[in-house]
Amino acid sequence: MKNYGISFGINGVFFILLSIIFTLLFLYLAIKKGRGYWLIFIGAMANLIERIMLGYVRDYWNFFYLGLYNNINDWIIGIGVLICLIDILWKKSK
Repeated sequence: MKNYGISFGINGVFFILLSIIFTLLFLYLAIKKGRGYWLIFIGAMANLIERIMLGYVRDYWNFFYLGLYNNINDWIIGIGVLICLIDILWKKSK
């Protein structure tokens, strides 16, 4: 399935610029804080490269057959977010 944009109709050049900004932000966080931020950065870079090369991102996994399609990069980003949340909660509990 070809994914040309994201929610709220954001796509095109604006989307690519927004993606670059967020990717650079997560690169900074990855260098500064590490762990899950590296996974978010890697997944975002993979999606960004695919979007620049093809003009879209290929979503090929139907999430539990609910009609919600995603790809491995989305899963990498999701795992990175979970690791970041666990790190944040772990630090607060100490």
